Amino acid sequence: MGLYNPATYALMHQGVRVRVADLKTKQGQASLHRELAKTDVLLTSFRPSALIKLGLDWKLLRRQYPGLSQVAIVGAPGQRAEEPGHDLTYLAEAELVDGALPATLWSDMAGSLMAVEAVLQALLALRADSPEALHLRVALADAARYVALPRQHG
Repeated sequence: MGLYNPATYALMHQGVRVRVADLKTKQGQASLHRELAKTDVLLTSFRPSALIKLGLDWKLLRRQYPGLSQVAIVGAPGQRAEEPGHDLTYLAEAELVDGALPATLWSDMAGSLMAVEAVLQALLALRADSPEALHLRVALADAARYVALPRQHG
């Protein structure tokens, strides 16, 4: 997004420290792991198999960083998390496309709010009397179904 729409990217990342690392290289992995050692929540948006290839699956992360929570954004829930998909796919599945293209990326935008809620849930769990690191998954298809509720129920 930063390449094709720099102004919007800048607007959406105000106050966010952006670090770039090629996770397919040793240097990129080392950079990431230096950050993870001092991080409370890792937010990812890869398919589960890609996380495994990058050494970022939950089982491994949990062993390496017991105090680290992970919020994993995927396209669809459950077994469908491996399927590639797009906002329009999830809107169509939720019956929110009726002839014209939607005016905005409803699934992506609602999914981002659901991800923020998951991050807050993880942070609260880490700060509880008995801290527990969490692995939470946010599916964009679930976000589409959520924004479709008023329409489905009249």
